[in-house]
Amino acid sequence: MKSLFVAVLLLVLPAASRAEDPADLADYLAGIREAGMSENARSSLLMVAMSRLGHQLITFTPGDEGLYFPSYESTTCPLRDGDPVAIQAWQDELEAARDADIEHLRPLADLDGSGFVSSAEGREFRTLYEFGLLATQLADEGRVSYPELARASGLSEAEARTRLSAYLDLLERDRGDGETLFPEPRMTFVGGE
Repeated sequence: MKSLFVAVLLLVLPAASRAEDPADLADYLAGIREAGMSENARSSLLMVAMSRLGHQLITFTPGDEGLYFPSYESTTCPLRDGDPVAIQAWQDELEAARDADIEHLRPLADLDGSGFVSSAEGREFRTLYEFGLLATQLADEGRVSYPELARASGLSEAEARTRLSAYLDLLERDRGDGETLFPEPRMTFVGGE
C-alpha cells in the first residue's frame, strides 16, 4: 500500500507543481510564433534587409595579415531641423520596406525548412550575406583567388569555398524567376587547393 501511495505522489506532485505561464510570457511566446522567428533572428534579418535596401552600407577594411573587418554606416539618418511630420512619414515608409523585405528573407533564412527561423539560423544567414558582400568587394578589387578570400574572411580555404558555394546557392534561391537584391561577385574565384 505504501508503494502505491508513493507512486501516486510521484505522478501527482510534478503536475501539481507546474504553474501556468504568466500572461505576459504567454503573449510574448505567441508573438514569436506568429512572427515565425526569434527576436535575434529578426534582428539579423533586419540588418540584411537594411543593407539590401540601401538603408545601411556595409564595407570591409583590411587589417593586419589581410583579414578584413566590416563597418556599418546608416544612410537614413534624418536631418535634425527637418519637419517632424515628414520625418515620421519617411521613417514609417522605411520601416514598411524593411518589414516587407524581412518577410521575403524569412523563408531563405529558414535553413531547416521548419517554418520558424531560430536565432542560430538568423545569425548564420546574416553571416552568409556579409560573406557574400566581402566576396563581392574582393572581386571588385581584383582579388579573386581562394587563398585571398580565405585570408580576408579569416576562414580556411576549404571553409571559404564552402561558404562561397552556399552564398551562390542563396543567390539562386532568391532569384527564382526574377532578379536578386543580393550582390553577386562579378568574377570567378580561382586557385588554391
